[in-house]
Amino acid sequence: MNSSIKHLLVYVSAVALLTCVLPGRVCAQTGANPYVIVADATSDSDRGLALQAAYNQAKTMSPSAANRITVLIPPGGYYFWGHCFTVDTPYIDLIGMVPVQMTMRIKTNIVIAGVSTVVEMTVAKPEPQGGLRLYSSGGTYVGVITQTASHVRIANMVLSSLASGPTNMNDAAGDEPAAYWPAAGLQDVTIEHVYFDHSNCFSMSYMGDYPGVYRDCVAGDGSFGMGFDTTGAASGSFQDCVAGDFSFGAEDMVFGGSGNFDHCTGGYDSFGGGGLATGHFAHCIGGYGSFGGDGGASSGLFEDCYAQDFSFGGSSVFSPTPGVYKNCVGGNYSFGEYGPLKGRFEFCRGGAVSFSGSQAIDPSAVLVHCFGGANSFGQYNTSSTDFNYVGTTSDTVSSINLHGQTINNGVFNGNGAGLVGVPGSAITGAVHVPGNIQTDGQFVGNGSALLISQQGDLSMGPFTAGPHP
Repeated sequence: MNSSIKHLLVYVSAVALLTCVLPGRVCAQTGANPYVIVADATSDSDRGLALQAAYNQAKTMSPSAANRITVLIPPGGYYFWGHCFTVDTPYIDLIGMVPVQMTMRIKTNIVIAGVSTVVEMTVAKPEPQGGLRLYSSGGTYVGVITQTASHVRIANMVLSSLASGPTNMNDAAGDEPAAYWPAAGLQDVTIEHVYFDHSNCFSMSYMGDYPGVYRDCVAGDGSFGMGFDTTGAASGSFQDCVAGDFSFGAEDMVFGGSGNFDHCTGGYDSFGGGGLATGHFAHCIGGYGSFGGDGGASSGLFEDCYAQDFSFGGSSVFSPTPGVYKNCVGGNYSFGEYGPLKGRFEFCRGGAVSFSGSQAIDPSAVLVHCFGGANSFGQYNTSSTDFNYVGTTSDTVSSINLHGQTINNGVFNGNGAGLVGVPGSAITGAVHVPGNIQTDGQFVGNGSALLISQQGDLSMGPFTAGPHP
């Protein structure tokens, strides 16, 4: 059963048996599934006081790993003037009583490097859902929730700071107000179905790690671990989350986007953009410079991800290990714009000057059925709709199927059709490849740097063993 629905049923049962929700009255239940229900009030300010009273009551109920307390919050506005609501006690959860959904997945067209592609994209719903809003004002640097405790779940609400402050990273100085302020080093934190309002200031503090579990959340610029140099990271688990520019571990060259990301959407320089992208990214969409692009580096696992120009760093002196990219699409200057390109790329598409750009492809790289625009593919400086490459030091851990032909741990069998290097009839003259060539069309060797045009046929000759020119 969905945990939010379970909490709702707990509330309904409590109302039926105890008629707890009355003005000025805090209701609590101990024993199995202990909870506190916030009392009703006639104004948002009084509701804020009632929430604090319910939280204080929960603290007296001996919260622990074996006795987790839930504070159930009815719909309405909860206002805090001049201060934050502080979550400072482990094993006390804050749950809105009405289950909500802040995002949705849609099918839409996006244009990348002039090519329109239909994708499934997670977007914020037009209006925040549920009718539960915690908000604050009364000071320049006032947020809504400050969290210093681990082992906490927060769900089904809108957090909105009315404090004046910048809402974009160009005006940031590092001490701006934000709706949500988690302390460093928190553990076992789950945030789900939460809308972090960014109308007046930042959604959340952007310098620090976000190591928790985040589901169905919406935030603005600089969210989920944006940092400068070494001060921000997104090392947690993120599902169906939507954020603005410089989000999800952007601008951090030590940790960056190192978590797990599924069906998330970010703006410019997101998902380790301008920093490191070392996590697992599936069905995610970013703006310009995302996924370790824009001078950053990427070395994670990327599956069915999309981004604009200068994305998918692909390689850099900063990359600890080569990445794996499957069915990913980037704009111009993507996939290792600064080269040399490292990693494994399967069925990926880039715009002009992609896949190592003007730099040489690293000999450890493997490219399978990749599409690149003008001046792509490093030293080959070409465009191709089906480019395949196995480097001299690549580790082909599994077979690579090329139009029915196979390179399996360095052994190629077939007539050469579908092996794409530079355009043209590359093997009308001598072709130098490692290993031995047989006139029956079978190549036996280690497959290192084997580059043959689609017009090629290994039964043609003459052939000479040795390194590729």
